[in-house]
Amino acid sequence: MTQIVSAGRKSSMRRTKVLLIVWSALLPVLACNAPLATPATLAPGALTFPPTQAREESGASATATFIPPASLPPSATFPPTATSLPTLPVTLTAGVVQVSVSVNTNCRSGPGKEYDWLGDLNVGETAEVVGRYPPANYWIIRNPDGAGTCWLWGEYARVIGDINLLPLFTPPPSPTPILVRTTIWGYIYYDDNRNGRKDAGEAGVPDYPMQLTATEFGPPLMETTTDAGGRYVFHPTPGTYWVVYAAGGPAFCPPSYAHVSVVAGVSVRRDWGILPCSPYDPSCTCP
Repeated sequence: MTQIVSAGRKSSMRRTKVLLIVWSALLPVLACNAPLATPATLAPGALTFPPTQAREESGASATATFIPPASLPPSATFPPTATSLPTLPVTLTAGVVQVSVSVNTNCRSGPGKEYDWLGDLNVGETAEVVGRYPPANYWIIRNPDGAGTCWLWGEYARVIGDINLLPLFTPPPSPTPILVRTTIWGYIYYDDNRNGRKDAGEAGVPDYPMQLTATEFGPPLMETTTDAGGRYVFHPTPGTYWVVYAAGGPAFCPPSYAHVSVVAGVSVRRDWGILPCSPYDPSCTCP
C-alpha cells in the first residue's frame, strides 16, 4: 500500500513539473500577442517646458522646438544718404589723359591770376591733358574754348589716365603788370574876390612850378608847371601824396600844401588862389 501511494505521488509530481515547463514556455508567447494599451492623448497646451534660460542655467537638455517667426514689420525706411557727385562717363583713348572738374574753372595763359584768361572748363566737360606743372598744381590742357592750350588750376580737377606720360612744363614769363594811374589836378589862379574858390572870369596863373612829394617836405616824385590856363596835372600810382607849390611867392589861399590820397580810377582836384594883396600884410587872408 505504501509503495502504491509513493508511486502515485511521484507520477503526480512529474505531471506538475511538465505543466510548469509548458506554462513557462507559453507565457512569453501570450505576452507578445496581448493587445497594447492605447496611449493617452494630451490636451493641447498640457505639456509645458520651463523657460529656456532656466534650462540653460540648470544644465538640462531639451529637444529644440521650431517656433514660427512672428510677422515681420514693414521694411524700415532709412534716411537718404548724402548724394554723391555724379561720375561723368569718360571714353579713354590709349595713352590719352583727360580731365574734368567739379567746379567751373578758368583756364589761363600761365599758372596764376596774373596771366591772361583764355577759356574755362565747366562741370560736365572734359579736356585732353597735354602737360603738368606740379609746383603750382596746374594742368596744361587743350583749350576747350579756342585753339591751342591753356593752364588749368588743379584744385577741382579729376584727372584720368597715366599722368607719368605727361611732360613737365615750364611756366611762361609772367606778364608785365600794368600800372594803374590816378589823377591829381587843379588850378593856380588869381582869387580876385578872396573867397577861396575859382570863379568864372578869374584867370589862371601860367608856368607856375608844382611838385608831388611823398612827405610834406620830401624830395619831389614828380614836377610840372601850370599850362596857359593855370592848370596842372599829375598821374601817380594809387597812394598818398603831398601837392606842393613853389614857396616864397605871393600869398596863397589856402595857405598850406595839400595832403591827398588817391585810388585807382579816382581823380582828385586841389586849387590854390593867389590873393590880391601882399603876403606881408596881416590882413591878407582868405576865408
